[in-house]
Formats: sequence, C-alpha cells, structure tokens
Amino acid sequence: MNLVLLLFAAIDLCDAVRDGNDVQQPLKRMQDLVATLRQEPLLDTDFYADIAAFHVKFGMPFPSTPGLLPADVQAFRLKFMQEELNEFRLAWLDEDLVKASDALVDLTYVVLGTAYMMGLPFSHLWDLVHAANMRKQRASSAEESAASTGRGHRLDVVKPPGWQSPEADERKLLVAHGAVLSK
Repeated sequence: MNLVLLLFAAIDLCDAVRDGNDVQQPLKRMQDLVATLRQEPLLDTDFYADIAAFHVKFGMPFPSTPGLLPADVQAFRLKFMQEELNEFRLAWLDEDLVKASDALVDLTYVVLGTAYMMGLPFSHLWDLVHAANMRKQRASSAEESAASTGRGHRLDVVKPPGWQSPEADERKLLVAHGAVLSK
C-alpha cells in the first residue's frame, strides 16, 4: 500500500513542478513515505552484500582498488549481461511475468557482480548518480524526449538546462578509494 501512496506522492510532486507550484509539501510527503518504505522488507535488502557473499563463496576476485576488468573478463561479463537482457525480452514476448521477473533479478545480479569484481564503492556511486537523476525532469512529450535523448518516449526523463553530471564527484570518489584513472 505504501508503494501506491509513494506513486501518488510522486505524481503530486511532478504536477507541482510542471505547474510551477511550491514543491515542499509533496517532496516532504515523498521523503516520509520513502523513510517508511525503507523499513519494509521489500526495500530492506542489501543487494550488494548478497553479491559479495556470492562472490566470496565461489572465490571470485575482489580487487583492493577500483579498476577496469581484464579484457577476457569484461567480454564474459558483457556476454552474460546480454544473455540476461535477451531472456527478459523473450519473457516479455511470451507474456511470462515469472520469467521476466527472474531475468530482471538475474540481470541485476550480473550487473552488481560486475561492479563487485571491479572493486567499485557501489553504494556511494549509487548515491551520487541517484542524486543527479533526481535533478532531472520528466519529458513533456515523446518529441522532447527524442530531441533530448534520442529515445523518443513520453515516459522518458531528461536533463534540464543547467543539469550537472555526477562524473566529477564519481571521479573524486574512485580516486579516494585508490583508483588510478587514465581519463
């Protein structure tokens, strides 16, 4: 039920932004609902800790500093991600919710596992990217989406004027964790 309430709060917030109204009340409502939802088992799973446990169990490497994967491992991980993405697509074509759900979880597992194998401080990176994404805005139309992102869909989210990428902060974070960056 709280997820439904959060959805309505998000709609109210979007409406306030669109209409140029004060966003403080709908934003506060959303923040309160998110705080409540974080206490519920649905959003209480530490996915990255689960991935770490899996990788430790199977003796998968975890580097002491963040870095790119060797070419053979990178190719393997990309192939693995594509396999899971293809399974999701086929499940949708078959109208099979169970297989679609499984494919999404598997895709998430592989993506997070790849981040783990790269030694990324994923939770901190997530926070930076999430904050930047929350500063984006909903496309007003498929046309705006096409012009802005090339995706051309009414459900797209686009970068407003003045939006700033989190890459500078990501760079600082990675370096602070010992990464040696070539670019």
